Amino acid sequence: MHDKNSKKLFFKANICWRCNGDRQFTTTCNCSTIVYHDEKYQPIKFGDEKNTDYKDLERCCDCNVVKGGFHHSGCEVEECPKCNNPILICRCPGN
Repeated sequence: MHDKNSKKLFFKANICWRCNGDRQFTTTCNCSTIVYHDEKYQPIKFGDEKNTDYKDLERCCDCNVVKGGFHHSGCEVEECPKCNNPILICRCPGN
């Protein structure tokens, strides 16, 4: 059984904290820079990752962006622009 609070948590989990877009329905995140300790980096676009497991997909299997779009925050596929590891487990300073 679901209550009102669980629906609110689910809704907030689908919202990108970078662009406030709904991860399920927007085609790209409009965030054009990621900042680590005052250094700016351009996010890696979907399809340009070093990990080639997702090269054949037209949309990201986690955050649903289209090929060539920027991943939404919290995406498991997004790579760190500094070290190319998955950004969710990256240990770069400031991440």
